[in-house]
Amino acid sequence: MLPLYYLKAPTNSGDGQSDTVLATLALPFRVLVRRGDAPARDVTVLWEIPGDTILGVPDLRGTTVTDAAGIAVSPFRLTLGRVAGPYMVRASVPGVIQPGPIFLFSDAPCGSGLCFAATANPGKPRQLHYVSGNDQIDTVATPLEADYVVQATDAYGNGVAGVAIDWAVTAGGGSIAPSRDTLTTAPAGYARARSTLGSAGGTQTATATASRLPGAPRVTFTATGLTLLPVASLTLTPESATVAVDRTVQLSAVLRDSTGAAVFGRRRIGWTSTVQAVATVDTNGLVRATGPGSTAVIAISEGVGDTAFITVPVPPPPFVLAAMAPGNLHTCGLTSDGTAYCWGENGVGQLGNGSYMSSSTPVAVSGSHRFASLVAGVDHTCGLTSTGTAYCWGGNPDGELGNGSFTNSPIPVAVAGGLTFSTLGTGAYHTCGLTSSGAPRHRRLSHLRAHELGR
Repeated sequence: MLPLYYLKAPTNSGDGQSDTVLATLALPFRVLVRRGDAPARDVTVLWEIPGDTILGVPDLRGTTVTDAAGIAVSPFRLTLGRVAGPYMVRASVPGVIQPGPIFLFSDAPCGSGLCFAATANPGKPRQLHYVSGNDQIDTVATPLEADYVVQATDAYGNGVAGVAIDWAVTAGGGSIAPSRDTLTTAPAGYARARSTLGSAGGTQTATATASRLPGAPRVTFTATGLTLLPVASLTLTPESATVAVDRTVQLSAVLRDSTGAAVFGRRRIGWTSTVQAVATVDTNGLVRATGPGSTAVIAISEGVGDTAFITVPVPPPPFVLAAMAPGNLHTCGLTSDGTAYCWGENGVGQLGNGSYMSSSTPVAVSGSHRFASLVAGVDHTCGLTSTGTAYCWGGNPDGELGNGSFTNSPIPVAVAGGLTFSTLGTGAYHTCGLTSSGAPRHRRLSHLRAHELGR
């Protein structure tokens, strides 16, 4: 039986070292191997560095043997890759399953070994890169919608924090803030500034310069300022709408100048509803109905406006059912006057409204029948009138509709035989009825045994 070994990190294990990218760490890694509570001598320890071509780290493996104190030292020191971030070295005893993994670096695949973490820090800043914000277009004398963003990196593209960036407008007027000594941020080395266009139309040019880096690298941004004609007309669509209580409708405003061209740029539009108790409107033109009545929604921009008329109807009375009959994937119910409604799955006509389209809201059963009661099977429904006449609709593969056929029906069909029933009952795929004389009548199913029909 193989002995159980425990791996621990001793003093000066080498865990947690850091240096710049591509540097070789100053210390090797050390692991303590114990058998029970005693140091384990002459135990082979496998050391591994998982290679990664993107990081620039070769795949390394090697073994060393523990000394009298149970200490094994890695046969190599870790050389960090060119990408800043965490790195890992693993130590394990080949062929031995440890009683539990010990993790020094929670993201490392240590298995039953012991992992050591190291960190590669970015090198010296060397470059300045464009990130985002170029080629924006907006109205003159307004701040641009998005920041200008640059990134300072070392020679390998790792972001470097703490690099001073000088921002300046070099052509076209306007301003930029902040203007000087904007420090790049950790950990990715980004810096950003917001430009305001000048009062004259045309191209504005701004620069970001890392003047303290070798060669003073620079990124140039351009933006276009447009001189706009005032708003001459505002048109709302739709011009009118009927909206149920607690529902919404989106109004759109089209602005045009005196030439009839659509107005470009950000223009403020004010929205108001004349009767808040009927409908409200938000700053984006979304109208929400709050109560029955009529209101006018007015939009105004630069003194020009338009009106949309909103009607909110009185809500219908609550839909009240006196009785319900649930099937498998459909449900039917009766109102107090005997009208039948069904909703849900309708693949075989079990809603009885003359279609095979499912419905998430109640639909009236076809015909002018008035029912005293309803019953439902898996995918068929039957109703009994006050005079004792039975009608059924829906799935009929086994004759459960009782009309002498095996054809599905999306509308009520009379049960054959001219019988007068006092009560109906359904199973999954059959229907039974009790006549006024008390004699039971059954619609036979081709797959039911005699005792299922009560015979």
